[in-house]
Amino acid sequence: WQHHQEKSPRFFYERGISNDPAGWWRRESIYLSRNTNTPAGFFYNMPLRRLEKWLKTVLDIAKEEKKE
Repeated sequence: WQHHQEKSPRFFYERGISNDPAGWWRRESIYLSRNTNTPAGFFYNMPLRRLEKWLKTVLDIAKEEKKE
């Protein structure tokens, strides 16, 4: 995630995760990996905005499945 670090402090600050952005990135990568059967490295090495879109999509699907 270090290659994104300088570009993204605002992103982390706005979401209240500025105290441990690397931990957040790792955790979300693992979450997405488990829910998509995709290697965590795929998400861990992804640009921040694309990671955010993937996370939103997976969370939306999980909410829809809960309603069913």
